[in-house]
Amino acid sequence: MRICVIILFCSLISIIKAQELVPSVCDVVYRENNVTTRAEFPDGEEEMYNIIYKSLIWQCGDKSYGGTVLVDFIVDRTGHLWNVKVERPIAPCFDDDIIKAVKATKHWKPATLGGFPVCSERSISVRIRLGFQ
Repeated sequence: MRICVIILFCSLISIIKAQELVPSVCDVVYRENNVTTRAEFPDGEEEMYNIIYKSLIWQCGDKSYGGTVLVDFIVDRTGHLWNVKVERPIAPCFDDDIIKAVKATKHWKPATLGGFPVCSERSISVRIRLGFQ
């Protein structure tokens, strides 16, 4: 009996983790250019970048890195971010940090299509210049 409960619990955990990859509220995910209004951070781009830069934790050692990181994600109909991933990295050691920083922006204003909120792809570029004198 105890083994059955453990197996059931483990199965539920794996189902919950799998649902994190694809938002359950998204039956269709629209491309950024196929919506009436694209998803946006409600407090504006400047505040979005302030949150991202304040949330960055540099864990790449003493090396200097500079460049632009392209980050893709999905904004669901409720404004939550999903599948945040680095599409164009500048350093592999930095990918997890930039993903965490983008997730720190939390709740977005979703894209709309015909006046209704929809799930959509979104990309942002984050300019990085760290460790330079």
